[in-house]
Amino acid sequence: MTSVFMTYAATLPVLRGEWEMSATAAGSIATGFQLGYAVSLLFFSSLADRVGARRVFLGSAWLSALSALAWALWARSYVSGLVLYTLVALSQGGTYTTAIMLLADRYPAERRGAAVGWLIASSSAGYALSLLVSGGALAWGGYPLSFFASAAGPVAGVAVLWWALRATPNVLHRRYPGARFGTAVLRNRPAVRLILGYTFHSWELLGMWAWTPAFVAAVFAVSGAGSVRAAELASYVSAAFHMMGLVASSSMGRLSDGLGRRIVLVGLAATSAVCSLAFGWLIGLPVAVIAVVGAVYGFTALGDSPVLSTALTETVGPAHLGAALALRSFLGFGAGAVAPIVFGRILDLSNAPGPFPTTWGWAFVVLGLGGLAAAYCAWGLVPDGGKPPRRHDRDVISYGRRTRVPRPIPAKLIEDTARELMARAAIDIPADYRDGVRKARERERNRIARFVLTEMERNWDIATAERRPMCADTGLPRYYVRAGNEAVIEGGFVALERALRRATADATASIPLRPNRVHPVTRRDHDNNVGIHAPEVTYAFEPRADWVDVTTVHKGGLFGTDYRMLFPTDGVAGIKRFFVDTLVEFGKRGLACQPAIVGLGLGGSKDTCVRLGKEAACLRVVGSRNPDPAIAALEEELTALGNYVGIGAMGFAGTSLVVATHIEVAYTHTGGLPVGMHSFCLSSRRATARIHPDGRVEFRADPMWFTDYYRREGVE
Repeated sequence: MTSVFMTYAATLPVLRGEWEMSATAAGSIATGFQLGYAVSLLFFSSLADRVGARRVFLGSAWLSALSALAWALWARSYVSGLVLYTLVALSQGGTYTTAIMLLADRYPAERRGAAVGWLIASSSAGYALSLLVSGGALAWGGYPLSFFASAAGPVAGVAVLWWALRATPNVLHRRYPGARFGTAVLRNRPAVRLILGYTFHSWELLGMWAWTPAFVAAVFAVSGAGSVRAAELASYVSAAFHMMGLVASSSMGRLSDGLGRRIVLVGLAATSAVCSLAFGWLIGLPVAVIAVVGAVYGFTALGDSPVLSTALTETVGPAHLGAALALRSFLGFGAGAVAPIVFGRILDLSNAPGPFPTTWGWAFVVLGLGGLAAAYCAWGLVPDGGKPPRRHDRDVISYGRRTRVPRPIPAKLIEDTARELMARAAIDIPADYRDGVRKARERERNRIARFVLTEMERNWDIATAERRPMCADTGLPRYYVRAGNEAVIEGGFVALERALRRATADATASIPLRPNRVHPVTRRDHDNNVGIHAPEVTYAFEPRADWVDVTTVHKGGLFGTDYRMLFPTDGVAGIKRFFVDTLVEFGKRGLACQPAIVGLGLGGSKDTCVRLGKEAACLRVVGSRNPDPAIAALEEELTALGNYVGIGAMGFAGTSLVVATHIEVAYTHTGGLPVGMHSFCLSSRRATARIHPDGRVEFRADPMWFTDYYRREGVE
């Protein structure tokens, strides 16, 4: 879809003569494109919040193909070029931010940076293709052939996208009363910093993209190449710069998944700023030097783009993500629209008239100012692995010393977040469990069991598309709360529990959830899943943190749990016998919906091992392993045993009874070996959010419940 983006830049040295344009006029076409793209992003991104990202994405793709053909057919002068290239930009905006939204829905936070990185990398590949194709076609048939060659990309792209997204649901995220754009975005300081950082990043990047081919052409012209030959060679070198951007996008997003967003953003923005400040002054140096510096420039100028996009999806809730991306894109591409014309004006002021200016340094310096500002915005984000900046805290005097009290987390924010978690848990099956079921289906040889697994996945897709619970029995909703030791909650933990109860009642009516909770003797039912000890709230704590993690789990409250007190002499063999006996009993009598994540709690007292078994099943992701090598090996062995008993999905014959086995341990009485076993049903319904005192809410699929602190063993 992006193969038309760099056609104008690649042909600019020739177009300036053919269309009799000054540098300022030439810059105005690039500015028209960027302004049109900014308006397009604003419109399409906001629309996606209301009608769904997939629908907007495909509609914009069709418009892009048509406008690209119009550009190729009729752009033959400055005025027609300005109008038609702006029209191309107006149609393209719905294929960028909506793609980010689709990836945010599909990938958890721990893998989202890599996914968005590949998205940006594919755009870079399109830019490089645009330069290569345009440069080659320019030499063969002039600029009209370049326009037609690049227009073939969107035409082919819309067909590919239509096929690739045929099974992708069109998701509409629920908006709750009181959740407004101002609170979710404009008063969200990390989000504002990311949006401003993207604006300055776009100023530098889009100004550089618009004028680098012309700069490199000037380098070749200084070396003695003719105008057409210089433009052709410049397009090839500039394409190589875009390929470096492709490498940066595909790698920096993944790097930020591991190192953290802030440190990667600061490093890339600072380096690209240095390149901007120096690049224009290198025009008299050998082409090889220009190529090396340009490669670093292309890498660092684009490398922070996927990190900025990923960080914003983690900072703003999904119901307002489209609007946040719209504001960001409008400001970013608006700045990018102004940058080329400012660059061109500086060229006009610092050079004599002609197609190949010789003084470029001051124009690139202006771009470098944007890079420095982007680095400053990144520097103010939450330090990676640390606490949020203390400027949000307030000072108090205690016992003659000045201490810090973190900003309280609003109870209303907890309530709104819990309500959203209820919807996500009921509707959206976590990606790790879906991957586990997909692998089980690929291994399954029984035709009926394989059919059941296939239909399960179809049911999940339909539930996501229609935003309805994937199972009519939504179980017994409950919460797991992990609070940082420095966390302060407005109204205290009593207010937190009240917020969770209100969220449960509201979600039961609005999602809706089945009101399963009744009094055990009188069978009294409040029709809202709230009652005595309902919903349950389990707490854990984490040192050196001021956030609160809330996880909701929808787990059936009838069957799927068992307990046995073994003797120490029973050992691992006794654990295996209990595991297999219980699985077979569950499968034969229909006491659990397979395939399942099975949790085992070993040790502690009776209540401890049963609790640990449930937490192991519900709060660990498929693919995780216990840090104790012996326990991890036992997990693998029990999973293999469970799939060897001959029972498959939903009790049919097969080999897909267990998706994963998770074991957690507690020190126990020397005379016993208590074992609690819990089978999390085929729904695996869970969702987690981290709520920060600065108002940020980060949703994710991994509860991260079993931390090193939670599993601590020694005296502290």
